[in-house]
Formats: sequence, C-alpha cells, structure tokens
Amino acid sequence: MPGRRIAKSPRVSKVFVAPGNAATELDPNLTNVPITAIPELIEFVRTEKVELTVVGPEAPLAA
Repeated sequence: MPGRRIAKSPRVSKVFVAPGNAATELDPNLTNVPITAIPELIEFVRTEKVELTVVGPEAPLAA
C-alpha cells in the first residue's frame, strides 16, 4: 500500500488516507479521513496544507 511506504519516509510528518478502511485504521502512521466528495477533499487539502497527493484507483482520477 502506497500510504504505508510514504509514511516511512523521514521527510513525511503525516499521511491521510481518504476515505480509509479497516486496515488503514489500525496503522498508527496513517490517519483515515472519511471524505469522498472531491470538493470536500479539496477543502481538506487546503486546510491541512497537504503538499502531495497520491490518487487511486482510477475512478477518482476520472472524476
């Protein structure tokens, strides 16, 4: 899972996973964010000052 690998980097302070799942909930290095609507995700990214996003699977990319 990309989120777990990204979280291992010493340059990363926090990894958010949207919407997250039961497996990511158990990982102390990841924070689930229960958001799926793109406008809400954009607002979250701006508020949290997220510097990098990794999008997948393809459905969110197409939207």
